[in-house]
Amino acid sequence: MTTRTGVLASSPLTHVIASVRFAPWPRLAKQIDDIQDSMREIAPLMNAIQLEQVGPDGQALGKPHQAWVLVAPDHSFAIQFAQDQVLLIASKYNRFVDFSSKFERALSTLLEHMRFVDVLNIGVRYIDRIKAGEGESLSDYISASFLPPAVDGHDAVGGHIIAEYLKGDNTRLRVNSMSMPNALPVPQDVIGLLMMTSATNKPIQLDSLKPNELVLDMDAILINPAPARMSLSDVMSQLDRLHNVANDFFRHEGVCTEHAFKVWKGE
Repeated sequence: MTTRTGVLASSPLTHVIASVRFAPWPRLAKQIDDIQDSMREIAPLMNAIQLEQVGPDGQALGKPHQAWVLVAPDHSFAIQFAQDQVLLIASKYNRFVDFSSKFERALSTLLEHMRFVDVLNIGVRYIDRIKAGEGESLSDYISASFLPPAVDGHDAVGGHIIAEYLKGDNTRLRVNSMSMPNALPVPQDVIGLLMMTSATNKPIQLDSLKPNELVLDMDAILINPAPARMSLSDVMSQLDRLHNVANDFFRHEGVCTEHAFKVWKGE
């Protein structure tokens, strides 16, 4: 039996996102120059953007507010600072400890100025693009639970499966499985984040899903019922726990198959 632990040599992972939302700190704009100066060793590129919340009907919710994005020289990761959020997105990933160290540096830098943080929610999100090889099907890689249901007399073209799991009192795991040909290779809400990391003279290019390809989006979220004051170590401990929630799900034998892990491990 193939072991499901350890680094996958041919991992289907495309993006990792970590985020903490907190009670707003409007003074961020006055401190961003010092924050950028502290972070420029690892993320020297900087862009100012406008964030806008949009409702289900597509209409803006309230006024847009400014945020700042610090980007690595190779555009492999970006850190967004907003008055109510710190977010890290990365397209290169090996181990969580390396990824989380970047987030810890960003949050600790912010706390040098902010002093304390009242957390609303924390999240860790993994996005995988699973591809079946020639002569294979997606069912060779992932459980039928995340594929379009089989119906006699009908050939499934693709589908979108949404599931949500409770992991403790305040933690949820939201799972989206998209296997529709010509669909975007990332969830719609991630496109704006990808634009943050792209070079200004090079627009992002999204290669749409092909038949026998699937996007598996796993988002582990801690939702506090009320703003909770948390230390840096508390936040990082929760990030590590949420990483384990999503990672354990991905490696669960009821999700991806043994054949999938043989392929991803290069066996």
